[in-house]
Formats: sequence, C-alpha cells, structure tokens
Amino acid sequence: MKKYLFVLLCICYKFGLAQSFDDGVLSYTIIDSDNNYVSVVKYYNCPTGALIIPETVKHEEIIYTIISISDYTFVNCLSLTSVSIPEGVTSI
Repeated sequence: MKKYLFVLLCICYKFGLAQSFDDGVLSYTIIDSDNNYVSVVKYYNCPTGALIIPETVKHEEIIYTIISISDYTFVNCLSLTSVSIPEGVTSI
C-alpha cells in the first residue's frame, strides 16, 4: 500500500509542477521554475500577421525568460506571415 501511495504522490507532484499561462496572444509552459524559463506552446487562437516573440514574459509578478518553442506551436496558423524569435531561444 505504501508503494502505491508513493507512486501516486510522485505522479501528482510531477504534474503539479507544469504550470501554464497565457498573455492573450501566446501560451507558455514553465519548464524550469528555479531559473524562470518558459516554453512557447500553442495558444487556442493562432496569431495573425507578423508575430514578435518577446525575450521575457511577466506572470504573477515573476519575469520569465523564453528559451524554447514547443512542437506544433504554429501548426495551421495560415494567417501568420512571419515570426521573430529572440536570441535566448535555444530550442525549437
């Protein structure tokens, strides 16, 4: 019984760490809360026109650095004409 409880607690802990938020244009997932790093993930509405991804984003008084863009973030975004990516992004 203790083994099952431990596994359940580990699963809950892992999924509790992945926090997401959005800024009205893009969604972000916190990938490293110690260093305040986030990844851009797909938002429920595709951005249109020229998109500039900022170097940082603020959420709940914490400034996060954007270091990655997740798979399929802009899939089917047919009205997106260009994307400017900050130098700090190390993974796409």
